[in-house]
Amino acid sequence: MKGLRKTLTVTTMVISLTVASVSMGASETSSEEAPFPNNDKVIDTATTQLAFVVEALMNYAKPFAELTIKGEKVQTYSQQSPGSASPYARDQRMVAQAALQCMKSELAKNPKKPALVLDVDETSLSNLWKLLQDPNLAATTAIGTEARMTGQEPAIEATLELYEEAIANGVAVFFISGRTADQRDITEENLRRAGFKDFQQLITTEHGTQEIGAFKRGHRRKITDGGWTIVANVGDQFSDLNGKDGKPTEPCSYKLPNPYYNLPWS
Repeated sequence: MKGLRKTLTVTTMVISLTVASVSMGASETSSEEAPFPNNDKVIDTATTQLAFVVEALMNYAKPFAELTIKGEKVQTYSQQSPGSASPYARDQRMVAQAALQCMKSELAKNPKKPALVLDVDETSLSNLWKLLQDPNLAATTAIGTEARMTGQEPAIEATLELYEEAIANGVAVFFISGRTADQRDITEENLRRAGFKDFQQLITTEHGTQEIGAFKRGHRRKITDGGWTIVANVGDQFSDLNGKDGKPTEPCSYKLPNPYYNLPWS
């Protein structure tokens, strides 16, 4: 599981945008309401008290909304706009809108077989509701798997809006996820239930052992080798976007904020 190991990080809520291989937004925030720490300190979840991390995360995601999972009411972050949306949701929308504008500029060039590539967890579907139910587990593999296997994760609305615009403009959508093959069926069902009803392919790992950055860029290459033109690529990790040189491999590559874990990208 080396390539898929999640490391909890006291990470910035600052949005990192990468467009045409240029990093943007290094010192921007959506509002002063988002107090999430910005020191990129790696936290050892086995030995460190996470109370201050959880409090900061919950403040960033407030206000909360109720969601029903298997008949039980749980909390997730509010994505309603404009007044009631959390800073997290506003940051997501700001990135997704920038990705949309970049995608449209690429479409104006009349590319052959245009495609949009999306990650799944914390890009298209949200696991945060599960973390809010049991914050002591933080972003462990166990809590992530438990959330995924419900098949009822909510869509990240900003990404769903981007997806809908892509479909309306004749852009094929590919999902590339670090989820394993045994989670494929329930993930496809969840995506369609959440609103991502029409997509070209969901690509998952076979055993979860391959380094995630290499896995994702390899499959982006397979997509382009198949004659598609990737006009935009959106994920919540740099491993979703970057090549071996640490730079994005597509002209419209955008990183959504992920306030509670990061993955290695190399």
